[in-house]
Amino acid sequence: MIGTLSYFFETTGQIAPQQYVFTADWSTAGAINAVMEFVRRARRLGIKCCIVALDIADALDNAWQSGILARFWDLKCPTFT
Repeated sequence: MIGTLSYFFETTGQIAPQQYVFTADWSTAGAINAVMEFVRRARRLGIKCCIVALDIADALDNAWQSGILARFWDLKCPTFT
């Protein structure tokens, strides 16, 4: 089902280009490379940058499921069986 949801969100433009979770062809290494390129570009331009990363344990397990389902409904996400 994750693959089907990913396909729906990717084809409808609902996934930000910076998102690396639940997306095809992206990995932790790709995320690290993107961050490093961001830092390199900022340094070349003489711009200060700050990066904040969060890793919330059990985030999906503790998510507001009713809110997620309501958002799926708003996006006209198809049902999957």
